[in-house]
Amino acid sequence: MTLHNYSKKKLNLVAAFALIFIINILIFFPSTSLASSQKVTKEFSPSVGVFYQKINYQAGSVRNNVNALKINLFDPFTKVQLGIADPLNKLETLRNKAAQYNKPGNQVVGAINGGFFNVKDRIPVHLISKDNRLVMAGGVSKNTGTYVNKPISFGIDEDGKGLIDRYDLTFNYRFNGKTYKISGNNEPRKKNDTILYTTEFYESTTATNKYGTEIVFETSYHPKLTFGSTYKVKVSAVRKAGDETPIKIPKNGFVLSGHGTASDRLARMNVGDAVEINVDIDDKWKQSAFMLAGGPQLVKNGQVDMTIDPDSYVAKAVAPRTAVAVDKTGEKVFFVTVDGRQEKESPGMNLAQFAQLLVDLGADAALNLDGGGSTLMAVRSPGHDGLDVANKPSDGFERGTSTILMAVDTEPVKQIFTDVSYRDAHYPGVNWLKDNGIQGYPDHTFGVDEKLSRPHTAIMFTKSLKLKLPPAEEVENLFNDVDRNDLYADYIAAVGQANIFNGSNGDFLPEQGLTRQQMATTLVNAYALKDNGADVQVNLSNVDPSHKKNVQILANLGITNQLSDFRPREPVTRGQFATFLYKANQS
Repeated sequence: MTLHNYSKKKLNLVAAFALIFIINILIFFPSTSLASSQKVTKEFSPSVGVFYQKINYQAGSVRNNVNALKINLFDPFTKVQLGIADPLNKLETLRNKAAQYNKPGNQVVGAINGGFFNVKDRIPVHLISKDNRLVMAGGVSKNTGTYVNKPISFGIDEDGKGLIDRYDLTFNYRFNGKTYKISGNNEPRKKNDTILYTTEFYESTTATNKYGTEIVFETSYHPKLTFGSTYKVKVSAVRKAGDETPIKIPKNGFVLSGHGTASDRLARMNVGDAVEINVDIDDKWKQSAFMLAGGPQLVKNGQVDMTIDPDSYVAKAVAPRTAVAVDKTGEKVFFVTVDGRQEKESPGMNLAQFAQLLVDLGADAALNLDGGGSTLMAVRSPGHDGLDVANKPSDGFERGTSTILMAVDTEPVKQIFTDVSYRDAHYPGVNWLKDNGIQGYPDHTFGVDEKLSRPHTAIMFTKSLKLKLPPAEEVENLFNDVDRNDLYADYIAAVGQANIFNGSNGDFLPEQGLTRQQMATTLVNAYALKDNGADVQVNLSNVDPSHKKNVQILANLGITNQLSDFRPREPVTRGQFATFLYKANQS
């Protein structure tokens, strides 16, 4: 089909990530709509935002092996990225290509083969863009029985969401008041084509025959073909039809090459003539991270809706399949493959069966990608450093491909503390405290889930507020139960002098923890927080009278979102306190 204390702290850390994993499954993928006859045979999470399933799926009377990667783009460190052959005619196996993008802070955790490519020229045959730049204009067939007969693409839009929709590419040149379409870029020229060549082409020359006209434009810059751009240039050289001299593509500039009727139009140009080159895309695709065209579209608005003649050979063929899909929000992306050509184990699917599978998996929109022998999914299995082939390729080996789609975990490798992930809800607060001199424990942990001691509270307040440390003996004038020789006596004296802690009957209570309602009062004291009169509805029924006003202030200022139950007598953890301090400082 191809066209182409360590133990406790470690337990806390493990528990935290286990909780994240459970939440990932129960919230992001709360259930599957697959029928009871379908059997999930394997599942795991190669990263916090990615979930893998191997499914034995029944289509009609036949079962097939399905592999699905479900990608949560709501997670700030989970991304979908596009890998492109460089140069465009250099085919590589999926895993080799993915390895080129894999690095610390950009860990590829799963991938599938991408769009169709031409076997003869080994280059992509449909639209590709990256970073709002046109890489390959590609083409769209007029035959409704072929895969790509509508201009439809998958991509990641300006807001970082997955999108499957039609596109409207503007790619033309304007000369002597008339506008003419450019057929494509950086690909072999065919009958009546106008092709634009830049140095991204895999040859140093246009590599065309003598049956056409070629116009050279040299500029002072390297044209990037950015969407929304107009390049005003002048003709610097002309190669007329019949001339066999190879035309070198200038580094700063480009070449327009035309055959047949397109050649006739270009032949009217002379050195020094002014020409405009225009490249643009419709607004929904502007500033997108990338676009990868494919086809046919299989699912639209959560229903099977195929942009192909359902009676065509292509649609009815039972084969291995590859697709990408998105949910209604665009925050969930699915990579899906079906094994095929494997007799009774997994014969494959026709396109209608494949579309129904995608609906069952939760797709709101889905786009078919290159299938057949090219169908491949690779996933980073638990404990493995690289990607493992997850499906069973019909050729028995990995084919080379020109594009791949990757699920990537971009969480930075270097962490400020070993028990605080960048994904941790308390990360901003803990990071802010670190910037204010809080170093955590000698074992490089912060103790994010530990109960906060009152002396450690004094340290955090003193450093974050940059309070002056008084002599340690001053503490004895402030609190009855703290001696000048006690550890952290100077910090306790500092918060006492600042009236952050007023004590209980003259006691600091250094051996006790800090409750959430006590924390509310210390925050109000420390930052002199004032009620803004917002009157946020917060349940104060279980808050002690001496703290009610201060809890209400935190609610009105948005420092707490625990409104139905503030949990006033619950001990504050170090991570919670870091977050509250950070928010109070921002208010």
